[in-house]
Amino acid sequence: MLKNQDKDGLTINYRCRIMDNFIAVTERRNMIKRYISRICLLVGIVLMIAVLARASTLDATDDQAGEEKWTQTGNLNFARYQHTETLLPNGKVLVAGGIGGSNVIVQSELYDPATEKWTQTGNLNFARSLHTATLLPNGKVLVAGGLGSIGTYPIQSELYDPTTRKWTTTGNLNFARQKHTATLLPNGKVLVAGGYCTNLSPYYLGQSELYDPATGKWTTTGNLNFARQEHTANLLPDGKVLVAGGYYGTQRIQSELYDHATGTWTQTGNLNFARSLHTANLLPDGKVLVAGGNGVISELYDPATGNWTQTGNLNFARYYHSATLLFNGNVIVAGGNGVISSELYDPATGNWTQTGNLNFARYYHSATLLSNGKVLVAGGYRNDNTSELYYTKPLPVLLAAYITGSGLLVYNSDSAVWMKISSDSPDDMIFSGSTLYLDLGIGGICKWDGTALSQIAKDNPEYMVATGSVLYGDFGASGVYKWDSYKWSQLTTANPEYMVASGSVLYGDFGASGIYKWDGTAWSQLTSANPENMVISGSTLYVDFGTSYGLYKWDGTTWAQLTSANPENMVTSGSTLYADFGASYGLYAWDGASWTQLTSANPEDIVASGSTLYADFGASYGLYTWYAAAWAQLTPANPENMVASGSTLYVDFGASYGIYKWDGATWSQLTKSNPEIMAVSN
Repeated sequence: MLKNQDKDGLTINYRCRIMDNFIAVTERRNMIKRYISRICLLVGIVLMIAVLARASTLDATDDQAGEEKWTQTGNLNFARYQHTETLLPNGKVLVAGGIGGSNVIVQSELYDPATEKWTQTGNLNFARSLHTATLLPNGKVLVAGGLGSIGTYPIQSELYDPTTRKWTTTGNLNFARQKHTATLLPNGKVLVAGGYCTNLSPYYLGQSELYDPATGKWTTTGNLNFARQEHTANLLPDGKVLVAGGYYGTQRIQSELYDHATGTWTQTGNLNFARSLHTANLLPDGKVLVAGGNGVISELYDPATGNWTQTGNLNFARYYHSATLLFNGNVIVAGGNGVISSELYDPATGNWTQTGNLNFARYYHSATLLSNGKVLVAGGYRNDNTSELYYTKPLPVLLAAYITGSGLLVYNSDSAVWMKISSDSPDDMIFSGSTLYLDLGIGGICKWDGTALSQIAKDNPEYMVATGSVLYGDFGASGVYKWDSYKWSQLTTANPEYMVASGSVLYGDFGASGIYKWDGTAWSQLTSANPENMVISGSTLYVDFGTSYGLYKWDGTTWAQLTSANPENMVTSGSTLYADFGASYGLYAWDGASWTQLTSANPEDIVASGSTLYADFGASYGLYTWYAAAWAQLTPANPENMVASGSTLYVDFGASYGIYKWDGATWSQLTKSNPEIMAVSN
């Protein structure tokens, strides 16, 4: 019985094991099926992600390819050509007037790079085409001259106010004109020269006049030596104005220089080839490039010699085209009569190379370099209401840092490589564009142009500021000198306590003597008051006069008090002023019209770049960023120094951590070493 039971038990157990095995196998098969299903699902997801990634890669590739081609953007509300286009301090672009269809129009529009759309704004009071538009130091836009309806020439000038979005009339020209030039001078006045008017005899004008924003009136100044229309005018680093070429029954070959200190024109070197309807661009090295207007030949004017020399030829002859200086120092020409192509001029090689074609052939259009590095072209004959954007890769950001034991190093953001340029320790260093100026103490001032270090002064400055291709040095008892790329010139024997510069204008704080402005030819006193601090943004000067007077703004013509409070620190970015008012009030932003409190906390240091503010709140809170009206902590660590360029922040976290880079999304360590001094290219 027991045996049978054992036997049966064994049999049952065996059968049970068989059943168990069958069930286990079945379950394993089902499990495998489930795994296979899951794997298939995962593979499907992976494949889908891969497809999406590939699509993103294709999109990115398209975007990268778009760096060298034109893409369409929002259309104008009113088709136009022979209009003007002006970049406003707020980053928007104003177009005004022109010819729409067969009529001269009064409509104006604003382009917003953020939305890529055009919106209507106030109309001109007088319809006009072939006029000029000049951005004034106070942020308003002056429109002058032009051609109205057939046979009429509006003599009235107008001002556009971005805050009210309206045009108001201002002083009348002394001479009606079209196809003239208008140049903003370092003293804030506007020089109009030459032009054409059938109501005058002769039709071609040699007369010049000056607009004074302070009075709203035009006054005559010295006449051109050679009357002309369809010429070009460029403000040179030394404050003079170069006029070249033009038309007077035949194309002009002569060039002239206007000196606003004397109000006279003097002849300078002739072009090698007469031309009109050409373009002229001031290059970063202070030379002037003219292109088109007479075949394919291009030329360079050197202010140091007063001579023109031939440079590389265009690939396509063109006139009625546009030419825009890019942030990387190259020049792009686009369109022109019968031309759809675009070309890039590289000053380093002196050659033109073809780049992407416009989507629409156009001439008599307008072009503007936006703050984001893109070029906006709008309107033009044949495709009157279309607009396009061109983007080219900007120059790499350069970070200079002196590290004990390693020397003076430069980090290139493109190559991600450090390069040693000197063993000497600088007392001070600043970038202007991609050019680095070094105060090496007893070694004097040296310039690094990206390839070589060269000495430009043997003396040791107390202070340096740079703008464009111009360097200003305060040499103490010897006074202030200006370096304009090829020579030094003394501006004053006085010794300023502080200097700031923008464009061709220098502001100096001379202590008890007050603030003076250098406009390229002469000093003028803005106030006898002694400031505690000054910062500049474009043509606007912000001055802290201490607890007695508070914070004031100088717009080129008048002073305006922004607040009676006394800031501890100030920085600017674009048209925004950031002011730290200490523990009592915190950090505020001034947008040109009103104050906004960003925080009641008191930062130890602030830097701004683009639309981003970086604030170091010390060991208690760390480093924060203010962007899109919100604060975000980047790190609880406390930086010793910060510099910013574009969307990148470079931070020295001291001996424990070294230098880190914040690219807007992540931190990356550039070196473990602790720098004594840093500077970044702008």
